[in-house]
Amino acid sequence: MGPSTHAVSVYSTLPEPAAEGKRSLLLSVDPPENLVILDPGHLGHLEITWTPPASLINRTECPKLYQLEYFNTYKGSWTVIRTSRRSYSAQFDLMKDVRVKVYTLLNGPCTNNTMIKSTNYTEVVQKPSSTGVAGTTVKDFVCVFHNMEKM
Repeated sequence: MGPSTHAVSVYSTLPEPAAEGKRSLLLSVDPPENLVILDPGHLGHLEITWTPPASLINRTECPKLYQLEYFNTYKGSWTVIRTSRRSYSAQFDLMKDVRVKVYTLLNGPCTNNTMIKSTNYTEVVQKPSSTGVAGTTVKDFVCVFHNMEKM
């Protein structure tokens, strides 16, 4: 028997390039940028902020949502929050690693009303400080909190 030949047709379901006056559909989305954890000095109540990905700054046809995930050391599990805001605050144990991840979510005309989530995420892992507060003589001070609801 000689070599066989097969004809293969490949069809794509990807949207056609946008013509003038039409909107292009997004098939993927970048993760947020500039993820920062701020400590305003409120006994572990930290502020988390981020900015939209640069690729979405001029896109207004789809609302941007964010999925924030942080490791809750008090519960020993990840907490997941979906929000349209670009900041969130939560209570953390400052004697343990603070782990935060954030994804971008889109749903609307730009995605054919299908929810898409960024494949990649932006992550910050903040290690506990053992050097004390700069400019003070306090070093290697460790706090243990009990009954935090009464503080």
